[in-house]
This record gives sequence, C-alpha cells and structure tokens, in this order.
Amino acid sequence: MDKLPQIISDYINVSNNYDTQGYLATFSEDAIIKEDSLGKALVGKKEIQHYFETYFINYQTQTKVLTYTTSENIIDMKVLFTGNFPGEEINGLFKFTLNSSGFIANLEADLE
Repeated sequence: MDKLPQIISDYINVSNNYDTQGYLATFSEDAIIKEDSLGKALVGKKEIQHYFETYFINYQTQTKVLTYTTSENIIDMKVLFTGNFPGEEINGLFKFTLNSSGFIANLEADLE
C-alpha cells in the first residue's frame, strides 16, 4: 500500500484534535467539500469551517482510517466515525483530490 500523503495524515490528526485552523490549513483557498450525506457542497474555507465545527467539534467526532488507496493525486478512503451522534459510530467514505501544491482541493464525503 502506498504511503498516505502527509497532508491527509495531517487532516486526520488535526480533525481528531479539533484544531480548526489546522483543519483549514489542509485545504486550498478555493476548496470544495461535496458532502453527499448532507446533500450539498461547501465552497471555500468559511463554509468548510462551519462544517467542521458543526459535525466534528460539536459531535466530538473521531475519525479512524480503515483502508485507503492512492492514485496520482487522488486518495480514496474508508473511515470509522465515532462520536456523540445518534448510533455513536458509522462508516464513512472520503475521496480527496490534491492540487498541484499538495493541498486538498476537493473532498467528496459520504456515509456508508
């Protein structure tokens, strides 16, 4: 298995530490999160910050990487979310696309 890009390791670590500024620093300035479980796209760091604070900090969500594959600048990942939300755990899917500078430009997220 290819090594997980550092920016993705950073994303998981800062997310699990509820570090808002660190979380935002993993994204490009014009990043988009397509959140299928919410049925909407979040565009730019202001919307991404609101998403992180609402669904990760408020629910004390922890993310554990279960499996991943890498191909060029795309990382597909299956994760386990645990936290203070109904059911307390659920599997999730991430598809990260990195830009030429190595930041997250696009993140497709869904629940399994």
